[in-house]
Amino acid sequence: MKRGETVDFVYVNTRRHNPLRRVASIDLYGKVYYDSEKYRNMILTASETILSTFGFSR
Repeated sequence: MKRGETVDFVYVNTRRHNPLRRVASIDLYGKVYYDSEKYRNMILTASETILSTFGFSR
């Protein structure tokens, strides 16, 4: 890893106590597992933000 280089990461387990273990580099970790619940909540939050203009809420 060089200075200024970007790192692509994936949430692997957001329930872990140690915040450094919640995400992993895609290059190092691979695309085997990801925290689907976290991504589902992120999509719902983004959708709610966009659709709240039209009166939508969870």
